Amino acid sequence: MEPQIYADLRQQVKDLNIRGMRLGSAFERTGSVNNATGSVRAFQSALELVPNDDAILRAELLTNLSVALRARGAFCRSVDDLNQAVATVEEAIVSTSKNDRSNRPIRLCNFAIASHCRYEITKTVEDLDVAVKANKEAVAISVDHPFRVMFLCSLFTMLHSRFKRTKDLEDVNEALQAIKETLDASSEGDPNRGGYLNNLALGHLSRFEQTGDPLDLDAAVQASEEGVSATPYTNINRVIFMGTHANSLRSRYAHSHTLTDLNAMFSASASAAKQLPLNHPLRPSRWHEFSVTLLMKYERTGSINDLNYAISAGRTATEYKDRNPADRADRLNHLSVALRERFEHMRSLEDLKASIKVSREALKYVPDGHRNVPTYLTNLGCTLQLSYKRLGKTSDLDEAVKVKKEALFQAKEGHVNSDAYLYNVSTALLARFEHKREADDLNQAEEAIRDILKRLDRVEHPQSCPAVSI
Repeated sequence: MEPQIYADLRQQVKDLNIRGMRLGSAFERTGSVNNATGSVRAFQSALELVPNDDAILRAELLTNLSVALRARGAFCRSVDDLNQAVATVEEAIVSTSKNDRSNRPIRLCNFAIASHCRYEITKTVEDLDVAVKANKEAVAISVDHPFRVMFLCSLFTMLHSRFKRTKDLEDVNEALQAIKETLDASSEGDPNRGGYLNNLALGHLSRFEQTGDPLDLDAAVQASEEGVSATPYTNINRVIFMGTHANSLRSRYAHSHTLTDLNAMFSASASAAKQLPLNHPLRPSRWHEFSVTLLMKYERTGSINDLNYAISAGRTATEYKDRNPADRADRLNHLSVALRERFEHMRSLEDLKASIKVSREALKYVPDGHRNVPTYLTNLGCTLQLSYKRLGKTSDLDEAVKVKKEALFQAKEGHVNSDAYLYNVSTALLARFEHKREADDLNQAEEAIRDILKRLDRVEHPQSCPAVSI
């Protein structure tokens, strides 16, 4: 190729590369899919102009194209885009020398992130495994790399995700080590320091859920509080980190029951919900968490104002469309519980009817086989049983027995709440026996109680049966 033609070609490639990066940045700011698509097309056009023997330039453009495809794929939940993102950066890695300690770790990390984004949609655990492996290699070969902090932070994300899937303590311990190294390697003035501290809090929360060690709760509260403090008021992430702080305090309050944690939890949760922009994707979850906080506050104070506010916040959380149907089901179930609480407080039939309606809606959204199906069914059964007590409709009682039995059936053997589900079945059967006087209901109820006592090996203490409020 003649020198001038080659120079012109290189300039076209450079211009297209710059255009792709600018459109990618615009997409990050605006969320416009047109910008994301423009970025993808710019990098694709640049690649078409690069000779196959120019391996260095091709690898650079392949990496940039992968990032653009990943951004669009994650936003649009497009597996096709993410498949291309993974394949494209993999091609870039293959053409990068193992001795290239500058570019290789960047491409390995991009491969890990693209694989992780695909896992978020497909839930294929193999994607997590390859993401962890690639990210670990990136960290191993980047001791003096200027982006080492980014690689370490990414490794935390991969390991933390895998822990949430597998519950392997080794993963969460390694994740915490990675984020601690991230903090050690970052400067006090690092604009992302708040995010690193927020991740540290998330790691400790996850480990507490597995081990029950209260020291992890204290560490989560401290790290999340520092994460908020390290983030400027003008940064939207401050509000997001406030949500993590609220969740940390909520977990500790459930363990400690101190008023100090309750009040701090309320303040943080209110800020996390109210300060998010109307179109922010986290807004539904933050309002749901605020509603949960208010319900906990009501349980402590008995104030009807707290309960009314919990229901209002819960309704706000359900006004938004959710990408994940299971999340919507969880919010609807919580709202149903809050409405039932208010019925028991105020005895309003409207609340009772609304609770049943919302509970049925939650079951429509929850995927088949989801771990929360037994809980949602039990909630509906308990509310139907209350309806029977209030209105005397036999159909409500029959359905209560039916759905509570279904909850027990749906719970896997050895489920942590299986005794509670069985006990709930027995209460419904006893209620129906008292109404219909059918011996079969009494026999089934007695058998259920015996099964619980047998498993607990506490026959001499019948009061130790799990008392589930209905």
